[in-house]
Amino acid sequence: MNLDFLLTLTFFEASILLSLFFYCSFILYESYSKKDWLVFFNPVNFFALLTLFYCVIGPIISSANSDGSMFYRAVDHREYYQIGLFAALISVFTFKLGFEFKNNFRIRDYGINKLNNYKKDKRDYLFLFKWSERILLFALGCQFIVFGIGYINKIIFFRESSNFGDFTLYQGDFQEYLTFTLNFLIFAIPLMFLSLLKGVKEKTKFIFYISISVSLFINFAFRWRLFLLFLPILLIYFFHKKTKPNIIFLFSFVLSTFLFFGFIQISRTYGRGINIDTYQKNTKEIKESKLNNVLRASFFDSNVFNTSAAMIHKTPSENDFVGLTPFLNALLLPIPRTVWPDKPTAGKYVTELYKKIYPGKFWEVGAACLGFAEYFISGGWIALVILNFLLGYLYKRLWIWFFYNFYDPIAQISYALYFSFLFIIYSRGYFLQIAFLYLTVFTPLILLSYLWNKRFIS
Repeated sequence: MNLDFLLTLTFFEASILLSLFFYCSFILYESYSKKDWLVFFNPVNFFALLTLFYCVIGPIISSANSDGSMFYRAVDHREYYQIGLFAALISVFTFKLGFEFKNNFRIRDYGINKLNNYKKDKRDYLFLFKWSERILLFALGCQFIVFGIGYINKIIFFRESSNFGDFTLYQGDFQEYLTFTLNFLIFAIPLMFLSLLKGVKEKTKFIFYISISVSLFINFAFRWRLFLLFLPILLIYFFHKKTKPNIIFLFSFVLSTFLFFGFIQISRTYGRGINIDTYQKNTKEIKESKLNNVLRASFFDSNVFNTSAAMIHKTPSENDFVGLTPFLNALLLPIPRTVWPDKPTAGKYVTELYKKIYPGKFWEVGAACLGFAEYFISGGWIALVILNFLLGYLYKRLWIWFFYNFYDPIAQISYALYFSFLFIIYSRGYFLQIAFLYLTVFTPLILLSYLWNKRFIS
């Protein structure tokens, strides 16, 4: 972290930065200090933690310089910094406001709660394990249809150790859909883990399946998949133990996660996994220690804050509000161009804005933004406030439903996944992508939830 950068802040920048830091920190401290262990796992805490990473600490570590500049993609984002901080502060405040808003939700009994005095036995969890295995094998089968023998290369994530070249067996219209069934593993593996905790004797299978899943996720080099895989597993573990993590574990886990993700950031190649040559090349001319370099790289994703701040700054002065375009893009996605040749280009509304921020196609390609930036370009401060409020309100409903049905295993899995998916909603400011990822992650959960709920008929 470049502490000299903090000395260059204006009064308003410093005020907003400190307000955001202490507000988020207070939310986390207040929740952790309560005796009720389950309160620590409410969505507001996660939203505050994401804000600290992406908007407070991350940008200072990843892009701030001692002269006050904030360079990212060959552009100094310092002039956008203040409005970005303010948008982040409004977002976390209104999300919390929506979560704490008075409600009269009618919660229905779900799963085992539908039967009075029902005692779960091993057969129930064996049922869940078998279904998780079917879902996993289906997803792996879809990968084999697409990649054929090259699928083996997707499992061996250290590229130098693979003897199988890149190979694609199926390149038809459904290739992308089949490939994205890989996200089904994000649901299947935590469900297996829960079944093991409840007494199912399939530890060997679980280790084999999770090893394949982690290898595939590392090979494709998208760290969000690893995050969505392991966070639900951790949540399920603490739900099972009925406790919250201690401070030492929290700091150790966060530090080790940062270092691991930082290493992947430096050494990854999309679709080709971890490459040691890439790591050595990216660290060869760095003057700081390799540990500091890896730690700094772990905050690289927070640079999306810089893009988000620039988008807000340039709307509507240089770019008109886009209104319902993000929502309409998502609705039009299933319609093939063969049916509607003039279908609007998906994501054009955001790529056009990126062109006004970054000089040249080389820098604009791959740019991304936070969720609240898309809210703002849709309808200004009003849209940012309303959508964050509604998001908090919906997560409050999820929280109450989970609290009421806590002892049902599918309720625990559902909450763990939706809690983790808040990471995608917050960090991916592209509604079409969020909708697509939601379908690929939650489709097996929705189907199994129906079967599980139907299993318990009073």
